[in-house]
Amino acid sequence: MRILLASTIKRRVGVDVTASRPRIIYEIASGLVKNGHEVSLIGTADSNVPGVKTIPVIDKGFSELSGFENRFYAETSYLVKLCKKIEEIGEDFDIIHNHTYPEFINLFVIEKLKTPMITTLHSQATPEYDEVLSLFPNANLVSISKAHRNMFKKAKIQNVVNGQLSLLKQQESGW
Repeated sequence: MRILLASTIKRRVGVDVTASRPRIIYEIASGLVKNGHEVSLIGTADSNVPGVKTIPVIDKGFSELSGFENRFYAETSYLVKLCKKIEEIGEDFDIIHNHTYPEFINLFVIEKLKTPMITTLHSQATPEYDEVLSLFPNANLVSISKAHRNMFKKAKIQNVVNGQLSLLKQQESGW
């Protein structure tokens, strides 16, 4: 199976990165490669997962870059670039697994994609986050726990991850 992992561009993904989201992405990518899948990661150019092709959107993560005149514009510009790149290359994959921060940015292109996109929700379920996710009723949203899922009142959550092993098994079975 050809799988595209949409990574955060806040930080790189690598064996030595311990921030939660990049760590989870690293472990999922490594497990998928180990199970014989063709895995690509769209994110920072300095991301490195053995056996995974990196598709760069930005040289380094936002947390390592400085000197932007307007950091908000710079970061949102790169996020839009990431989103549009997914739209451009999405058909090259059998499935897209979205972990981008914020997760909802890539949902703007799901209606244009022929490839299914699964979005794992890592962020806290605030009322604003719930509201924006509810604007994408056709999105395949996966919560990180049952308690997390129950915090969403408006968004349509499709599934719950019960640990990394469960997620890998779901990916293996084609969701």
